[in-house]
Amino acid sequence: MAALPEIEPLFLQNARGLFALAYLHAGGPSGAQALTHTLLCDLACSPRLWQRASSGTPGLYRCMHSLCLDQYYRRPKRKKKGQRPAPGPRLPFTLTDALRTLMRLPPRYKTPLYLHLALGWGFAEIAAVIGGPATRASRLVAAGLKRAKLTPAQAAAALSPVAPAEGAPEELWASFLVDHENRTFPGQQRLRRFKRAMDRAIPYIALAAVAFCVLAYQGVEHGWFNGQPYLSDFALESTMASEGADYPTGPLAVFAPDPDAPQGLVKYQIPDAPQSLTALVRQMVALGGAPEGTSLLSAAWGDSCATTGFSIEPASKSLLLELSSDAAAWFASASPGDQERMLFSMAKTLCSSYPALETLRLQSGGSELTAAGGSTAQSFLPTPPQENRTANAPYRP
Repeated sequence: MAALPEIEPLFLQNARGLFALAYLHAGGPSGAQALTHTLLCDLACSPRLWQRASSGTPGLYRCMHSLCLDQYYRRPKRKKKGQRPAPGPRLPFTLTDALRTLMRLPPRYKTPLYLHLALGWGFAEIAAVIGGPATRASRLVAAGLKRAKLTPAQAAAALSPVAPAEGAPEELWASFLVDHENRTFPGQQRLRRFKRAMDRAIPYIALAAVAFCVLAYQGVEHGWFNGQPYLSDFALESTMASEGADYPTGPLAVFAPDPDAPQGLVKYQIPDAPQSLTALVRQMVALGGAPEGTSLLSAAWGDSCATTGFSIEPASKSLLLELSSDAAAWFASASPGDQERMLFSMAKTLCSSYPALETLRLQSGGSELTAAGGSTAQSFLPTPPQENRTANAPYRP
């Protein structure tokens, strides 16, 4: 860390310009003194900042410029009702209308304008302070003058007189020495620098959090993570609740593996049920003709990509059903024989409602349901007409 005898002459030689730059950004003498005091603390505690400041005058002003910009990240403190700022020493300049206009400019214009017009710096030196090429510094000066509606001479006349009160730099240095002797000074400065880093990082953290939420939402909505697009419970409940009103009723036939005959099927006849695929799949699950927990997510007929309606269209020759991931999980754990029987039952049930069916695809979890032997629902088209036995079953909502 820098020794105090090294910091003192560097600060006092540049105290006028540092105060003026801080004054433009802080908007008043008290804020300018606070920023200058903070700069002294940084130079005393941060080897990196001292190395930059001691490399030359542009390096010192770069430290002050960064500190001035940091203050815009901080949340402004609320003033107490009726509280008035304590009167400070009389400043050796007048707050003119032109100076007020320059102080109201966005932060990016203030430093280039002051360094160029008040101190007479070239654009290459200014670029070393604010970063970027010299052409950027030139553009900022021109844009700042245009925005303030001032000529270079008018702006220079307003900026050049800005200076601290007589003896103020020496008093500020003495105050800094008192604070530096405090035992808690190093810890306080570490905490302050940490808070400053967090103030800078908060906008980026918030942006990253929003981006993560958007990514997570899109991933769930489109099934990027598990291959299964999301369908809200409200949509499913609305579809189920409206079946009785929106779909005609009629008979449904559901085929399921016969527990009393290893290779046989039971044909369940449901005399009065909504003619919808949602209702049909639900009856298949209830009667054992589809994996437990399975629900219908979407349906497409022929070249159609419709995912709403789910009405049974007997004349369709092509049918694609997207089932919930419960179906894929069941097939992953079932034996090869059970997989074959389940696919056969599902294909036979759908063929009973779609007599003209030529193409049938059942998908779940982003991939087609396949038995261990490579069979798919399409493998069982056309399905044999026989079944072991027939039973009646009520509609199960």
